[in-house]
Amino acid sequence: MKKNGLTAHCLIRNEERWIWYAINSVINYVDQILVFDTGSTDNTVKIVESIKSSKIIVEQKGIVDKKKFTQLRQEMLERTATAWFMILDGDEIWPKAAIRELTNAVGVARQEIEAIVVAQWMCQGDIFHYSKEIEELAEDRSGRRGFWLPRAWRLNKGLHAIGLYGVESFADIHDINVSYWELNRLKYLKHKFFHMSFLPRSSSIQKDRLVMMRAPKTKFSRGVSFPSGIQFPEVFFKDRPAQILSVWRHMTLLDKVSGLYYRTLNFLRCQF
Repeated sequence: MKKNGLTAHCLIRNEERWIWYAINSVINYVDQILVFDTGSTDNTVKIVESIKSSKIIVEQKGIVDKKKFTQLRQEMLERTATAWFMILDGDEIWPKAAIRELTNAVGVARQEIEAIVVAQWMCQGDIFHYSKEIEELAEDRSGRRGFWLPRAWRLNKGLHAIGLYGVESFADIHDINVSYWELNRLKYLKHKFFHMSFLPRSSSIQKDRLVMMRAPKTKFSRGVSFPSGIQFPEVFFKDRPAQILSVWRHMTLLDKVSGLYYRTLNFLRCQF
């Protein structure tokens, strides 16, 4: 096992809009990226395979349910050959300052530090706006405001995946969920990553609707403008292949109308 190395775990389905940015935002800072696709029907797999790097291992696992999703998390743990791993969802993009801080923290972490917790900007409407409610009302159990998530773990003996998709997590050898670990086992970082969970993520609304639990997350309203001086991820400015959509697009009235239709379909789907 590589001492203080870092593997990214990326479990995806229909992430065509963001997966290229997500992988490229961390690829120069990790030792390996395990990508398991769970039944994408858009260009997600083609996009991942177009990123030419020996660090990337991509496998197609087929459509999964909530239980199988967590089993794939466990498989990724068992195939990790580094001392640390991080979760990289297909809609998570890291500024250089944030991923550098994470990798530096991994490199110097004291033995008692077993997980690294990171805050995130939850984009809403487009990349120029964020969710004020989450930023101001959410609170970590450490007392910090905002939406904080464990994003990297030391691969200690007995660490294992638990729960069903949506509430899945990791637990230690004593079966204690990381959500309840003592704070002295955690390292909190200063910089945030960008999370696109509230934005469209596939090539169409219909393909987004195919993904477990995605429909209720997508918001078709603008949040509030980012603070002046916000540092967007550098990968947003990187030259990109022609098939990769630009991120520099504002939410439009048509987007809102389409979103209302989307919400109506979801409502009717739940009723009948």
